Amino acid sequence: MQPLQKFQEILPQDIVQLLKENYTTLMPAFYGMQSSFLSDVYKRYKGIETANIILCFARSMHLEIIRQREKNLNFNVSLENFWDNFGKITKPKVKIVSITQDTGIPKETVRRKVKNLLNLGFLLENSDSKGYAWNFLPKEKNLYFNYMSDQTKTLAKFVSNFANRFNLNLNTKIIEKEIQSQFSFYWYHFLSCELEWLKMWQLKLKDND
Repeated sequence: MQPLQKFQEILPQDIVQLLKENYTTLMPAFYGMQSSFLSDVYKRYKGIETANIILCFARSMHLEIIRQREKNLNFNVSLENFWDNFGKITKPKVKIVSITQDTGIPKETVRRKVKNLLNLGFLLENSDSKGYAWNFLPKEKNLYFNYMSDQTKTLAKFVSNFANRFNLNLNTKIIEKEIQSQFSFYWYHFLSCELEWLKMWQLKLKDND
């Protein structure tokens, strides 16, 4: 009988300490990742504030996909299966007040941008008018998968910087495949961090655009 493999436990405070000790080498990787992510969503939605609003809908959708594992532990949450999941799962409602709370964007600005996103087809209004849902146009499928393929590569490259400094045997390709195989799980947490980061700057600058 083979002995159990020992795993290295990495705590949040370990990551904080690593970042403090290697700030000048790790932060360029962070800003490279952020620049790639933000420039792509800016091009897609014609503004950071508008993209920030869409991120609220995307995060809610990924959380709903993850919750399918409460009924089926083997539910497929991969990037490959995302389009199928998006089409089959009931889309969660998101209200303007919750978007305002999550983004720090003024309520009237959110209302105006949501209306514009409705007109462009990126959002759908619920029949009871008590919330909105994320929408995808069929023509966007290939564009979205190409975009997410690039983003998972960029994120994997960033994560590998930390993995290497913790002496973990994880190359960029392994990390990328892991993110894509458990896509909605990782992307939900990634978007949660993005929303917090963008809200911080929204409250400081009052206008992220």
